[in-house]
Amino acid sequence: MTPSWLLWMSGENRLARLLDAADWYIVPVANPDGYEYTHSTDRFWRKNRSKNNGSACRGVDLHRNWDSQWMKVGASGRPCDEIYAGPSAFSEPETKALRDVIVAAKANVKAYFALHSYSQAWLTSWGYTGQAPPDLDPLVTVILTVPSLCRI
Repeated sequence: MTPSWLLWMSGENRLARLLDAADWYIVPVANPDGYEYTHSTDRFWRKNRSKNNGSACRGVDLHRNWDSQWMKVGASGRPCDEIYAGPSAFSEPETKALRDVIVAAKANVKAYFALHSYSQAWLTSWGYTGQAPPDLDPLVTVILTVPSLCRI
């Protein structure tokens, strides 16, 4: 997902009603050093570029650095792995900053969406278990509807 695409989509008439109905917090790039690295060095880099103590390998997968089910399933404790979750939940400045914004606005937050361009997949926060989330039906509706709104 590029910042220019997100800005283009935000100006679309078909989204005007949605945009007018709520306050939106849009963070076009939550991983600026990793984003730059994908353009300069490794197109499929997915982590930030943090130095990891005791390792020559760099970066933390920011999608796995949140405190929801941290390090239970689908994450690694090894800094050289692509899915390295960091030394602790919210160990990275990027996830700390996002957490702080969400906590400050939590009375008004209805949903949080992270667009994951590495694998061009729609991810939910329910990947730590094989059980369906309690709100599966509306979640599936959103997942199936939004891509048709986003076609260029």
